[in-house]
Amino acid sequence: MTLRSKEKIPYRTILKTLISTALFLTIDSPIGDAWFSGHGQAIAVVLVGFAFAFSYWRSSKRAREIMLIGIVVGLTGEYILSMVLGMYHYRFANIPLWLIFGHSLIFASVFRLSHHPYILHHQEIIKKYLFVFSAVYSFVWLFWANDYFGFLYSVIFFIILYNAKKSQLFFLIMFFIVAYLEQIGTATGTWYWPQIAFNKFAWLPSGNPPVGIAAFYFLFDFIVLGFYLNVLHPKVRDRYKRFNQKY
Repeated sequence: MTLRSKEKIPYRTILKTLISTALFLTIDSPIGDAWFSGHGQAIAVVLVGFAFAFSYWRSSKRAREIMLIGIVVGLTGEYILSMVLGMYHYRFANIPLWLIFGHSLIFASVFRLSHHPYILHHQEIIKKYLFVFSAVYSFVWLFWANDYFGFLYSVIFFIILYNAKKSQLFFLIMFFIVAYLEQIGTATGTWYWPQIAFNKFAWLPSGNPPVGIAAFYFLFDFIVLGFYLNVLHPKVRDRYKRFNQKY
């Protein structure tokens, strides 16, 4: 297989994802409030909304439907995990409105990266590097941050990853992106995680952030794609089943 010029390393997509994520999270933080006279979160909502609109506009019909489902699933999950269970807390003890679009944007970015021709062509070596990163990061954060809670989810992540062979590239990229945004979000004070799991279980200390939280994206993707295939497009689901049975 010969790579064409347009199949070179997707530097623009990678840099855009990393830089925009860091920028949006910093704007909705005490740093952003200092920049925008206490209106950092409102500015972040507007910017993330525009980013979502642009991403939605340039996406396929399938991706658009998945992004819209992701809005509902992501917002529901945020409310349950943060407001009801107290798993983590945003700085104003609310659910920032930019999260309406945030999960779908992350999903769309990882989806594009995992389907980019260059990355697909080199996916085996990329998966190996990302797997090593995930494992090393999990062990280092366990001992550095006393993060037994997060390490537990890393173990769950790797177990599921082992069984999700067709989606390993997607989830390993997701692990990296989630680890990155969690470090930025907690370092800037946009949100924080209690020192013990759910701020209730003293026997299960947690890092800030806990590693392995990307495991929750398995659940997010399972619900989003499950709704897409089973409710909106059962014919597509049936084609996948026939294809898997044939091959």
